[in-house]
Amino acid sequence: MRHDRAFHDAILAAGANRRLAEVVAGLRDATVTLGASTVDRSRSLADVAAEHEPILAAVLGGDPDAAAVAMRAHVTHTGELLVAQAAAENGRPADPADIALIHDAADESTT
Repeated sequence: MRHDRAFHDAILAAGANRRLAEVVAGLRDATVTLGASTVDRSRSLADVAAEHEPILAAVLGGDPDAAAVAMRAHVTHTGELLVAQAAAENGRPADPADIALIHDAADESTT
């Protein structure tokens, strides 16, 4: 998982948005504190790496818009998986309203 963190930290550093980096670090710390992870629960490390590939390709290709779209898809998918896992741990399906909140936040970040 340290490679995942390093990948995200490198992308955030390249964006030079210190506030965003702080928010992401706080969210990651909270997720780790709760023991939440999608790796080996909802997806494999290979699945995560596959989601990182289009992000990296866009960054290396100098296409910030494509990088943003790919990162948004990756983070949104991760959020969906975490919500579904938490719901399953409580013996219930994910609430569609909770999933909608993830998508609403992703949509707001594009406006």
